[in-house]
Amino acid sequence: MSSFIQRHRRHIAPVILAVVGLIPVSTAGGQEKPARPTDEDRNRHLDRFDLIFFAPDHPVVVRFQVRIGNSGITAFRQRYIDQLFGSLDRTRDGQLSRTEVTRVERLGEIAARFRTLTRTWRDFDTAPADDSLSPDEFSRVVQGALGTPFEITPPSRSAMRSDELFTRIDRDSDGLLIASEIFSGAERLRRLDLNDDETFSLDELAPLQYERFRAEAQPFVALATANHRQLVKRLIAHYGRPISSDRGATTTTIPTHRLGLSPTQSGVVDRNHDGRLGRSELLAYLQRPTPHETIDASLPDPRTGRTHLAVAGHRGRPRLSRSWGGQAVQLRARNARSDRLLTTKFYRLRFHVADANKNRSIELKEFPQLMLPGASFSVIDSNGDGKLVIDELTEFVKNQTAVQQSRLLLGVSYHGRPLFQLLDADSDRRLSPREFHEGYPRLRQADTTRDGRISRTELSGDFVLTLEVARAALFSQEAMMMPNPQPTVNRPRQLDNRTGPDWFRKMDRNGDGDVSSREFLGKLTLFQRLDRNGDRLISAQEAKVLEPNK
Repeated sequence: MSSFIQRHRRHIAPVILAVVGLIPVSTAGGQEKPARPTDEDRNRHLDRFDLIFFAPDHPVVVRFQVRIGNSGITAFRQRYIDQLFGSLDRTRDGQLSRTEVTRVERLGEIAARFRTLTRTWRDFDTAPADDSLSPDEFSRVVQGALGTPFEITPPSRSAMRSDELFTRIDRDSDGLLIASEIFSGAERLRRLDLNDDETFSLDELAPLQYERFRAEAQPFVALATANHRQLVKRLIAHYGRPISSDRGATTTTIPTHRLGLSPTQSGVVDRNHDGRLGRSELLAYLQRPTPHETIDASLPDPRTGRTHLAVAGHRGRPRLSRSWGGQAVQLRARNARSDRLLTTKFYRLRFHVADANKNRSIELKEFPQLMLPGASFSVIDSNGDGKLVIDELTEFVKNQTAVQQSRLLLGVSYHGRPLFQLLDADSDRRLSPREFHEGYPRLRQADTTRDGRISRTELSGDFVLTLEVARAALFSQEAMMMPNPQPTVNRPRQLDNRTGPDWFRKMDRNGDGDVSSREFLGKLTLFQRLDRNGDRLISAQEAKVLEPNK
């Protein structure tokens, strides 16, 4: 036998290896040891979301590659849809009838989409139109009800308005403020003085209020859901330069280098190789952008259980500091997936508190003690017996948190003193001509290059981006509800607090401490004589020339 093996060793060895490969490796307990997932397996479950950031130097495209545990939001949503379909399909025929679909109203958060489904049935019952919904047809309904899987929340209103202020007083649109531009800021803003008091409030700086809330008007925009044609217009307005043709016509395009890409990447975008990007070229670029940076996000990492971010190819950490297009940006990751468990435990405990008669059920009169936002007794009472048992409440809470946690949120906040606050010396939430005239010395400390020009980068603070799975509405809705901001009321300053002669205080109608040529009731020659420094304003000190003892 040994001689036989020796003679045929080279033929037997491959067979043995093949057989061994077919036999599963068992642990001491007899269980098959699962194969450790490879990087390729993990990358297969990545969700990719692109955003564009309107940075000071050039637009920045950032790609987030997100993994939630061993899968992503897309896989999570599909599993939720499959489970929902299975729970509704009572006949187990792989199709949903109109009667079966109406049971989905118990989900509360997405119920509104299904209440009108019977009227819009033809829009979804298409492949084929057989008076029932297949899994694919049903998936389209639920995907629309769940909303976009990646959403960006806008920064504060003050940060947006300060950016608008910079743009309006930057006379030559070069992204730099010099002393003369700041000095003449009030003149540049004159047409925005809606109440004609020669000062400018935060609301007056952005008269088209709705524009600030449009997605395409934000500093960070998700490309998947944005109106690309509107973004192209904004890119040209923000980074473009006018150019005149031989026929005298003037068009605005973006120099290729202003995309912040490498020469090779820019050459791909610049299809006609003229060094400038027009509307069609920019539109094509937005549809298939080249990211300036790719961020890997684990919410959390299945191997460590920790949440982290990483520039692609580098080691991850909970926070990152980056510079995108001349703007400092802080990135953070937050794990909110535990909300489902916490919410369920929280409401199970509240169930026992609300059950006043301790009969292990909640009647209609006890229901308000549960304090469930946006939920009704009939919705949770699945069997319609007039009593809520703890299993019915638990099922409802789990469904609600599953709906909420099928989205990714990128929260945007701003840390720093906006330009408006820096110019507003007396903190009265409005800018007077005097504050513009004396604004450059207050801003000079921001001129780090000492070249007499102040850039957006030097004035700005840091944007802070926080990436997280959406928190369950049942657990956080009350905390998120904020009262509507009250409109700013421009109240004149009390006359008793002002100095200067009586005539001066009476002429100072807007109470900004100065008398302008429009407020001055005397002759122009007298105004010019009192205005010793030629800043077109009479201060209280200059007014004392006529009445030195006042």
